[in-house]
Amino acid sequence: MPHIPRIHLSFGFRHTILSASRRRIYSKIEKGMAVVTIIALIFFVVEVAHPGIPSLDDIKGSLLIPEMVNLPFYTAATLTRLTIAYFISLGIALSMGILAAEKKGFALIFYPIYDIGQSVPILALFPILFISLSQVFGGSIGLEITSLTMLVADMIWYLFLNIITAVKTIPDEIREVSQLIGMKGLQRVRHIVLPAILPALVTGSMLSFATGWNTVIFSEYMPYGSKVLWLPGLGSFLDKAALQEGNTILLGFLLLIMTTLVIAVDRLIWRRLLRRAERYAAEVM
Repeated sequence: MPHIPRIHLSFGFRHTILSASRRRIYSKIEKGMAVVTIIALIFFVVEVAHPGIPSLDDIKGSLLIPEMVNLPFYTAATLTRLTIAYFISLGIALSMGILAAEKKGFALIFYPIYDIGQSVPILALFPILFISLSQVFGGSIGLEITSLTMLVADMIWYLFLNIITAVKTIPDEIREVSQLIGMKGLQRVRHIVLPAILPALVTGSMLSFATGWNTVIFSEYMPYGSKVLWLPGLGSFLDKAALQEGNTILLGFLLLIMTTLVIAVDRLIWRRLLRRAERYAAEVM
């Protein structure tokens, strides 16, 4: 195959959803206010359900329970569940988005799926999915598959929308050059499409992972006949604290843990990836 010349691709970034030029740079004061607001809301929830200021003994009694030793494992289990669902969503969204943006025949199929899928309340499908899957795989395995299915069904749409929009904004000049040099198939996707959609892909991932946190709380816990099935995770631990034990202090603590994780994942992973995407200078070898 002849050598393909190096082509600098400086395109598409200004058109991507939530592009760098449109993102607001929050000041330290605003970030501090956001953290204070979240903590205040957590304390408000605790105060409403537990009138009066809890004593130190109350706090110790609520937090120093045997199950707290499993908190690191629960945290890792929830993050693993979210990560697996994210990569499944990413693979499907990339395939669907690229095909729908470039092939009219696929667009006729995928657009109706998107319109229906993103408009259906995902939690309404939880009992239906669980009943169907538990009859085939049993209660515990059925709940695990149901949880992953719900997460994928909720996380995929932000990725799909961002990908398809970014692919459509690739300039015609770049498409024509890639055709002239004989770039097709996976090589074209790797060297042309992926560099073009990288910023939109990261912002879509941020939104996708954020909505996954909301879904995982419900998907790890399910009443099943005369008992309750639950998956090891922060979501089920939070549900048990609220619904089974009525432990509002533990509930507030777990909400604080989850909020800290959301912020940490955003700052340590997504924001770093977004900064790299903004500086990305795609090159075709």
